[in-house]
Amino acid sequence: MQHCEQCGHQFAKGTVYKSFFRNYKPISCEKCGTVHEVTFKTRSKLFPIMFFPAYAVGFLLMMQLPFGWVTTTVIAMSALAIVEITTILLLPLMLKIYSQTTEKI
Repeated sequence: MQHCEQCGHQFAKGTVYKSFFRNYKPISCEKCGTVHEVTFKTRSKLFPIMFFPAYAVGFLLMMQLPFGWVTTTVIAMSALAIVEITTILLLPLMLKIYSQTTEKI
């Protein structure tokens, strides 16, 4: 779980989720007030994890699979839902948050 680099205060999962769903809005530490932000490197790693499954589902739906159209759609959409829900649940562990004063590589 993410924590403040200055005082070590652990951020709540809800705070990390809000940052992600609000276009990576910076997070302020409740204890010391240090502002933290998600790095570009982390954003570029999350993009394929979030959007590649949607492209894969589209590809599966375009293929002529022997199961039939309805079965293929159900399988593809179920796989997409599982991947996306898992990614969202693991989001607080995947995001790397650094204070704005820290040198980012």
